[in-house]
Amino acid sequence: MEPTAGLPPLMRCGLEVCVVPPLLKGPRWLTVASVSGDAAQLVSFEETSEREEAEELAGRFLLVRKSDLPEDFALMDAPSLIGRKVRDEELGPLGCIEEVMRGPVQDVWTVRGPHGEVLIPAVDEIVLSVDGDEIVVRVSDGMVEAKREGDDAI
Repeated sequence: MEPTAGLPPLMRCGLEVCVVPPLLKGPRWLTVASVSGDAAQLVSFEETSEREEAEELAGRFLLVRKSDLPEDFALMDAPSLIGRKVRDEELGPLGCIEEVMRGPVQDVWTVRGPHGEVLIPAVDEIVLSVDGDEIVVRVSDGMVEAKREGDDAI
């Protein structure tokens, strides 16, 4: 199993997945029995005991229920972040996310607003919460240069 669209691996034991397109014969929903590996995962299902059954799943998509997604899934889905407002808990509005740069360890958001361009690492220490369409962050000193009064540069 390999995640699509740059999403992190979400498979875990006990998770129910829907096979798309469905198999001609056999169940449409499968339960994850075991998972091994990191980026590309080797997954086995309770309903498949024979190699031939497993091979029939090759090239198909596995979908999960929205309710089974992690609470912070909205922060993992790069396309849905574009245009979202970002607010620092002390500085106030920082602007909107214009770009999500995918990295091997963490994503970095490019936010443009009243403080110019701000690069925000998407890590738990900085991203505090998602409040509706607004993301609340705690940027560290030096990440944002406060716009001085009368300074027209952005």
